Order: sequence, then structure tokens, then C-alpha cells
Amino acid sequence: MIFPVNRSIAMASTGNKLKMRINSFFCIEDHGTTISTEIRAGITSFLTVSYILVVNSKVMAATSVTERDALTGTILSSFASSAIVGLFGNSPFALCPGLGLSAYLSYGLVVSEVLSLKEAQTCVLISGILTGAMALTGLNTVVMNRIPQSVKMGTVIGMGALIALIGMTSVDLVVSNDDTLVALG
Repeated sequence: MIFPVNRSIAMASTGNKLKMRINSFFCIEDHGTTISTEIRAGITSFLTVSYILVVNSKVMAATSVTERDALTGTILSSFASSAIVGLFGNSPFALCPGLGLSAYLSYGLVVSEVLSLKEAQTCVLISGILTGAMALTGLNTVVMNRIPQSVKMGTVIGMGALIALIGMTSVDLVVSNDDTLVALG
């Protein structure tokens, strides 16, 4: 007599064993999806945010950071943060630097000489540590619930306007003007 064995495991090829391990780790079937669907979704997510690799490098190059260093930093931080969220949070999110904050850091702080590049990078490091600590303790939810919706919307709109102004300035659509701050180029 043959001992009862899970025939699907006993008969599985190496590829099927890998699929089974991936499925058990990420609970793919429990979420009503398949590995191929998740791969397509991952490629789609990457293509959706891939513009940031080029654009963020250009924005950061306005400071004394080389485009190559900015590109490398963007790739490494995007990979690390996306991997952490995917592996430890089991969430299908692609994370990358935000263009609005990169533009503010480059043009609003460093190019305008409010802070040196090292001071600005130190601020980024400290804010990252504080944000991580807030996320681990749940304090970020409390803080975000206390901020009025109008302030949140105003911040998003202001960042969008800043990015638009930087883009129009870079193609000389608008230029600086002493009388009106900006004028058509």
C-alpha cells in the first residue's frame, strides 16, 4: 500500500514547485489572481513610473549632483523601497521619488541658495528617518487625519504648478521678468 502523498507536490516539476512557493509566500490565489497577472501588473507599474528615472535625474542635475549619480540614486531607492513593500508588506506598489519634492529640493532650496546641497540632503535623511518612525508607530495616520483636506489639495496643486513652471522655463516658454516675475519667452 502506498502512503497518502499529496500527488500534486510529488508529481510537480521544478517550475510548478517554484509557482507553489511563490503562491504560498504572496497568497496569490487567495487574492484571486495568478502569477502571470502579477507579472503583467508589475511590468505595467514599472512602465507607469519609469519616466521618473529620466525626469528626476534632470531635475536633480540642476544642483551639483551629476545626472548619472541622480539616476543611480533614483534606481536604487526605487528598487529598495518597492522590494521592501512587496516582500514585507505583501503590497503591489511601485515606489519612487516624487517629482514635486525633488523639484522643490533642487530649485526651491539648493538652486535658490536657501540651503547647500549637503544641508538639503541632510534634511532629506532626517525627514526620511522621522517618516519611517512615524509609519512604524502609526503616528503618520494621526498626523494626516489632522491636516485639513484643503491644505492637502493646496499642496498637491502647488507642487503641480511648480513642476509646470520648471518645465515651461526649461523650454523657454516663460522667462524671468523684473516687472511681472515671469513673461512669455
